[in-house]
Amino acid sequence: MTIELDEADLERLIEALDSHEYWQLSDESERHSGYVILPGDLSEEGEPVEDLDAENHDEIRACRALAERLQAIRAKLRQKRKEELARDKAELKGGA
Repeated sequence: MTIELDEADLERLIEALDSHEYWQLSDESERHSGYVILPGDLSEEGEPVEDLDAENHDEIRACRALAERLQAIRAKLRQKRKEELARDKAELKGGA
């Protein structure tokens, strides 16, 4: 399946996943400074977080993985656009 998305669409999806992770999937005890802290994550002090009793850790990790994939796609899209702009600029310079 192919879905065409622009950079703004990717940004919306990434933000929506972050919001979903925070507000729907995480337990209040796992929220800290706008982030969801799971076992295996590092605390602000750089220490591993102890195991917390939560039901949705796998779903939270799946959301994070999907967000990372979307961020990689967004980075490739930005790089491609940057290369196209540089090529267009070079063509304009050569044609002037």
